Amino acid sequence: MIKGDIPLLTNRDSINDFLNEPFDLFKFKEKKRGANSGGGTIQEYFFSPNKEGMHYRYFLFEGSKGIRGYIGREKDKSVHRENGLEITVYKKLGKYRYKYTDPTEELIEVIATFNDFDLPELAFVGIDSASIIYQLGEPDLFTQNCLLYENENKVLILKLENSNVKWLKYVKLKMDYNILESEDLFEI
Repeated sequence: MIKGDIPLLTNRDSINDFLNEPFDLFKFKEKKRGANSGGGTIQEYFFSPNKEGMHYRYFLFEGSKGIRGYIGREKDKSVHRENGLEITVYKKLGKYRYKYTDPTEELIEVIATFNDFDLPELAFVGIDSASIIYQLGEPDLFTQNCLLYENENKVLILKLENSNVKWLKYVKLKMDYNILESEDLFEI
């Protein structure tokens, strides 16, 4: 472990497991108890399951800290950002269609410009790139000032500014998507 109790994931199987399920979406949403939500902009790189449904976006999460998060490891210095955390899912049509806590939702994208108090698994914003590489290992790709970790069609993108993570994006990509041909993937 390194400072701040960040788990060390340098084993490639551990990183792949992390990319396959970075956090438990259902438990996270239960803990938050609510969020603003609605149809989101569908990116050309999004994975779309072969079942009837729609892409749906959650933002402005409720919870004990409201729409507050933190940068780096200093949880006592909270920041307020309306776009601090956005989650896009694929919501299958069916009995949970109108439910906030839907166990059938599939995680498609997470964009974070701060670390959410209830999502320590993705607390990378504000952390220096050397610590990230120590924790996760060498990135699969470094491009457009971003560290990128990839497994199958799932990627974690960490945008760097002055050697620290400015924002992160986790995305489940459509199959056979060419990462190197995308400008939008490396922007928020």
